[in-house]
Amino acid sequence: MLGAAVGVSLLGALLAVSQSSAQYPTYPPYPTTTTPTTTTPTTPSGTSTSGNSATIGGTTDATYHFQPHTLRIKKGTTVTWSWSSNAPHNVTFKKLGKHSKTRASQTFKLRFKHAGTFRYQCTVHGFRGKIVVH
Repeated sequence: MLGAAVGVSLLGALLAVSQSSAQYPTYPPYPTTTTPTTTTPTTPSGTSTSGNSATIGGTTDATYHFQPHTLRIKKGTTVTWSWSSNAPHNVTFKKLGKHSKTRASQTFKLRFKHAGTFRYQCTVHGFRGKIVVH
């Protein structure tokens, strides 16, 4: 008998909740506004560009990369790498014996006096880049 009374009370409470929620109107979602944004075009990873600077892009081990991947410069040009990241990185030229400090935020400069192709990498994450000097 007690079980039947509890069941009837529970059923009555459920009906009261469903009726009370029906008395409130439903509203459409708030309107959204679109704010125009401007972006600076970038060269996709894996492409080549002229200039004298490079950065490190990405936010995970799988997406870190040098931007641009290949940089073409004239003999005597100083290249500047700069980055501010969520992880430490470096720029390392093993064959030249040159490297930056390993930090999450850093600027590193290197002057290229001779023609040739110079490969470099971040030894922390393994991504690579290339300088072509003509």
